[in-house]
Amino acid sequence: MREIYRIPVSAKGIVLEGGSVWLRKNEDDEWELPGGKVERNEQPMQTVVREVEEELGFKTEVVAIIYSWVHIVNDSIDESEGVL
Repeated sequence: MREIYRIPVSAKGIVLEGGSVWLRKNEDDEWELPGGKVERNEQPMQTVVREVEEELGFKTEVVAIIYSWVHIVNDSIDESEGVL
């Protein structure tokens, strides 16, 4: 099976409710936006909808893609070359 991406692709959602933004604590006890890695045959917008439901427990819809960049995680095995 061939790799789809040269680096991992992650999609995060900015979920607004009443003027506030939803955050969640990750496994490192850090606050972050809900989201995760894009699965095979999945578009980033689908990833955000799936991850928000898994992590926050409710359905949402994506309005727009706001920004994208490559983030380098130096001490990671699979993300040392970056995560889009």
